[in-house]
Amino acid sequence: MNNNELNNFYREFSLRTDGYIEAGDIDNLKSTDQLCDQYILEYPQIAYGFWYCKANVASALLQLEDLKADLQNTDSKVKQAPTIQIDPSWKPLIYLRRAIQHDSFRKCPSRFKAMILTNTGNALCDARRFIEAIEYYDRATAYIPLFSVALYSRGKTFYQLANWMALNPEIKVDPTAIYFLYVEAKNNFDQAFQKGAIWETHPDNIEAMCKEYYEHLLPHIHQTQALGKIKGYKFHSDDFFKGSAKKIAYKKWSLNEHLYLDQISLISTYDIGGYDYLPLPPHIYRKGEQLPEFFNWFRLLKQEYIAARYLLFQAIELKDKKHFADENIDLFSSNEAELTFSDNTEKLYKSNFAFNLETALMKSSFSKAYGIFDKIAEFIFAFWQLEVKKKNGEINKDPVISISNVWYNNLEIRRGLNTNLVNENNWFLKGLYHLSYDIVGKEIPQKYILPEFKQLHEIRNKLEHSGVMITENEHAISSRRLMTISREEFIKHNISLLRLVRNALFYLSMAVGLDQYNFKNKK
Repeated sequence: MNNNELNNFYREFSLRTDGYIEAGDIDNLKSTDQLCDQYILEYPQIAYGFWYCKANVASALLQLEDLKADLQNTDSKVKQAPTIQIDPSWKPLIYLRRAIQHDSFRKCPSRFKAMILTNTGNALCDARRFIEAIEYYDRATAYIPLFSVALYSRGKTFYQLANWMALNPEIKVDPTAIYFLYVEAKNNFDQAFQKGAIWETHPDNIEAMCKEYYEHLLPHIHQTQALGKIKGYKFHSDDFFKGSAKKIAYKKWSLNEHLYLDQISLISTYDIGGYDYLPLPPHIYRKGEQLPEFFNWFRLLKQEYIAARYLLFQAIELKDKKHFADENIDLFSSNEAELTFSDNTEKLYKSNFAFNLETALMKSSFSKAYGIFDKIAEFIFAFWQLEVKKKNGEINKDPVISISNVWYNNLEIRRGLNTNLVNENNWFLKGLYHLSYDIVGKEIPQKYILPEFKQLHEIRNKLEHSGVMITENEHAISSRRLMTISREEFIKHNISLLRLVRNALFYLSMAVGLDQYNFKNKK
């Protein structure tokens, strides 16, 4: 098929799919799902479209309660290996991310890109990963600035985050951050409904959004008086950027990368968001807690994150600079090496590897940041008062806890998900659980894990068990035992990791707050 024929073929296929969805035709939806798999392989030029259709079909079957949980063998090498159920509600998100990941997405029309990215954000909201959802809405509006569904969804997400953060009693001392989130939400809503905005959804959906906004959301925003509180607010403080040149550079870098543990930092680079004020909400003390154990524990987690953030900044600042710690060190020059083979032939090998403080700081930042996930798991295990029993029924007082096993009964995947921990009563724990599978990759088949998350896992394993060589060469090839990665790529992955840790700390704080709210308000 030529391009026109292929586009017409896809358009007709998409319209038929929409018809099956609207009619609730389960049999044809299942057949369409199989056809999507076939067409993804047959027509790779527009594979993003068939992944998009596959996501819509999964979403429809989920609503029709006919989307079954897949069983995944946790170890294909062992015949009697335990299996785990893959949450079927994750499938739309998995398929949408495959659409974005596919090479064909680069040539996808801008409106279609915005639609796929918006739906991915919505699917992340369904998985209770609200902060990551905002990032996808931002990507959508980067293609189409007035893409109304993305703007409306972004506004509603900020509105909900403000409501949830308000559950923390301490926020009443200084509710500035909440006011900013409400104002950001209203700005998004206003953009969505302004003249010239682009709506790519059914008119019934537009009507429902208008009704929800003008009858419920907007009156509540006005009730908070956020608009009046923020009006005339001084966004820039002369005091914030005082100090040494290095101190100012660190603050600006952290703001620009949205790496501060502050709600305002999620939405802007104003210096008012340049603080690590994320608190642990007040809670009822746990059995055996040494006062104030969990408050101090959360502060330690924050401190670890802040240290990892600063280590990366230090490394970036050292680029092209000679540090005294790199002087007079007995390290073999990485630029040239003469290799002698068993047949006595010789070859001059040139490389661009860096053995210096800069790369060591990068690696330390990455390792420290990655290690926070398991510490969060330890916090969850203790705060939610979980326990592990030995085969004889005795309590195991020294269990091995990690971000990969804390979600399961008795810390064992084969015993299934601990539904006392992961459920709809606490959305933020569920969001943390979903985030964990991107980190450790045990909940879904490896083919569905995005390359960037696989790379994070690979870097961490190589750092811990063998080594990572950082080079200026963008196309360096790794050896069998050592991983090779360019400086720019390592920094990119390190910043992505820091943002994931930042998100995890936000979810942990809000999970504690929601847990205590549910406890106090249970009937």
